[in-house]
Amino acid sequence: MKPFLAIDAGASNLKVALFEPQENGTLILAHYEVVSLELRGLEETDRTDLLKEKLQELFDRNEIRPKGMQANICAPSFQCFTKFLRTPAVEGSKVGQIVQYEAASQVPFPLDEMEWGYEIMGTADTGELDVMLMALKEEVVESLTTACNDLGIILSVMDGAPAALRNAYMHNYAEVQGCSMLLDIGSKTTNVIFIEGDGFFIRSVNFGANSITQEFAKESGLDWAQAEEYKKAYGYVHMTNMEEPADAYQAILVRTARNVMTRLHQQVSQTIQYYRSQQGGQTPQQIYLAGGGSSLHYTAEFFMEKFNLPIEFFNPFRNIEVGQGVDKQTLSTNAHWLGELSGLGLRMTTVGLTEFNLLPKHERISLQIEKRSLYVVAAVFCVGLVFFAQAIMNIKIASTQSAAAEEIKGEFSQVASLAGQISDGTIRLGKAKESSAKMERALESRYYWINLINGIQGVLSKVEPGVYIVTQPNELAAITNRVDELIAQYEVNNGAKPGNVTNVQTAIWIQSLGPNMPTITVAGSGGSGGSGMGGGNAEPGMGGGNAEPGMGGPPPGGGMGGPPGGGMGGSSGGQALSTAPLEPIDTIYLKLRAKNIVNPKPRETLNREYSQLLEKLFREHEMFSNSETDTKVTSGGFNVDSDVKWFDFVLQLKLTSPIIMKDPELN
Repeated sequence: MKPFLAIDAGASNLKVALFEPQENGTLILAHYEVVSLELRGLEETDRTDLLKEKLQELFDRNEIRPKGMQANICAPSFQCFTKFLRTPAVEGSKVGQIVQYEAASQVPFPLDEMEWGYEIMGTADTGELDVMLMALKEEVVESLTTACNDLGIILSVMDGAPAALRNAYMHNYAEVQGCSMLLDIGSKTTNVIFIEGDGFFIRSVNFGANSITQEFAKESGLDWAQAEEYKKAYGYVHMTNMEEPADAYQAILVRTARNVMTRLHQQVSQTIQYYRSQQGGQTPQQIYLAGGGSSLHYTAEFFMEKFNLPIEFFNPFRNIEVGQGVDKQTLSTNAHWLGELSGLGLRMTTVGLTEFNLLPKHERISLQIEKRSLYVVAAVFCVGLVFFAQAIMNIKIASTQSAAAEEIKGEFSQVASLAGQISDGTIRLGKAKESSAKMERALESRYYWINLINGIQGVLSKVEPGVYIVTQPNELAAITNRVDELIAQYEVNNGAKPGNVTNVQTAIWIQSLGPNMPTITVAGSGGSGGSGMGGGNAEPGMGGGNAEPGMGGPPPGGGMGGPPGGGMGGSSGGQALSTAPLEPIDTIYLKLRAKNIVNPKPRETLNREYSQLLEKLFREHEMFSNSETDTKVTSGGFNVDSDVKWFDFVLQLKLTSPIIMKDPELN
């Protein structure tokens, strides 16, 4: 078997390995190299020329001739979209149909602009199938393909970084029992990967080690390149019992590193809670650190202190032979951020792995033709022999023409019979399509409510656990970015910066959801309110402490977790959807209870502004009408005393797709 390449086109580093497959199915790592893409890799939208330039320099430096070599490549995590689904346990192509329907609603871009695939990861306790969906935008796929093809490289597999990491772990740590967590800290993205037996779950957090460089550069006044170089030379995570460095730049750096790692710890903790509560997983018993961001000094000690769990660096070459030309001492210090290369290499020799291939369809067909070229040559030779034999037999054709004519007549009758069969088959196909359409409507109706609740939850999560209070202009803004990013966006939109921006803690939960307008109970002074307030100072949905901008948790926190008696179909106001009317429902009413915003309170209209912010966010969501007359706040008790803890209001939501409660054709 010929040597092949594994290429990890990461956000800030390009990593390339040369593997030599053996006859017994094992791999030898013959060579590897890591090349920095610097700031261009993080900022350039089209990275084709950059990747081609760096690959060519690497091949020239190592005297590698890439033309005609096969390669497996993976896209970085920040360009991958991954989603985990549960589908009914059906067989064959029906799984693909259901996943395609789910993908159309889950992937944030049109499917015809994506290359996507799915893998069945196992079966849940409910009997449903656990499915992993992965997608890449077409321009990302085209960029990686062009960069390799222009150098003569033949791409065999295009994977995503999360799947490659999972494959590397499964091959090298197959004997590990229980639940393990692989924490892959990259430049722009951190992957939190849970592996429990054959079970697999991942959540990507949209910040990584580059956040340390950016924040340090901003506070110190250095440019990005200077800040990155200083971080690599003098950076570490400041521990609780350490004294602050005497050097002013280093003091800023280590403090910044600890702040970023603290935010990352909060995100990981929320992800663990989500994995346990929503995916039915166990608490991790072991944490493996991977990625270049985990190389910062004292990162392992920091997470060991926070999680009180065994921590070790991931070794993706634990069960892969290392060649004599590789410096084993150097490899032992940086192997933990080469996991994707290991996973890509194993795709050539190992079965039973996650087998995504997001190459364009025409590339996969070309690859199959390439692999079967020997068979094509043999076929051409056989055809030549046939023609040669035919030439010899031409002298006998004249004497057999009469018999051939009779034979042709018989064949015509067979063709007529086949035409009749095709006609019957066409009729049966039409009936099958009609039946399939009815089944598709049934499947859509099954999942519509889940998507509706997820859509509402997604909007509510943008205004909890906090919002920004903006002055000049006076309004509230969702905490989805840092303060400096929000101010910059206001300056772009309005031509001037806002007068002031502060943040305030919020809480919100659902009182009722139904097709009829609910009533509003206006809270009085000092009272504990209607149903849903449990007394005391505890407030449902509040995470505790000050909300930190940009740190929105995973879905289980906040919005949908209402108090007893509230939630879907609760008794506090409104009418639950308990019966199924025959008429379609195109408008629903959402009764909400929110924390009274009293501290700080620079103006009296904050409660109303809070409801108007929600109104705006619902109009921007694809499931609801963007018309001001269709999606709006219809009523509410906004002007409540400062000692009242909550206020109620009602949102009218016009659905872009009406709810079909009962379809007589499906009876």
